[in-house]
Amino acid sequence: MKVVLESPYAGKNKERNRCYAQRCMHHSLSMGESPLAFHLLYTQVLDDDDPPQRKRGIGLSQRWYEDADAVAVYMDFGITKGMQQGIDLATKLGLPVQMRSIIYEGLGYTGQGFRTYWNVAGGAARRHVDQP
Repeated sequence: MKVVLESPYAGKNKERNRCYAQRCMHHSLSMGESPLAFHLLYTQVLDDDDPPQRKRGIGLSQRWYEDADAVAVYMDFGITKGMQQGIDLATKLGLPVQMRSIIYEGLGYTGQGFRTYWNVAGGAARRHVDQP
């Protein structure tokens, strides 16, 4: 199943969000899906901090929604404006929107008001704790 992934990217926690998006990609792959996380791909060549480039990246990624089977929204760190745009487009196109959580499904909620996430950069998984 071809799945477009939505997760936070922009903002003050860009490194955390990038690592989280990688975990979301891993989660989707482990479920046998064929996921695309455009915010991980396009930000390698477009400047997400430059509004025209960000708008271009979002617009180009949304063209792929028509070919997707579903949209998976990873919501452990909330729903951003960009994610909401993806949800709205998926709804308009009649695509299934799946709300997902990986932190609270055994990948690291400490039970003490802290969230943990995994940094999988460079192939080495390292656990981080982030206060909400």
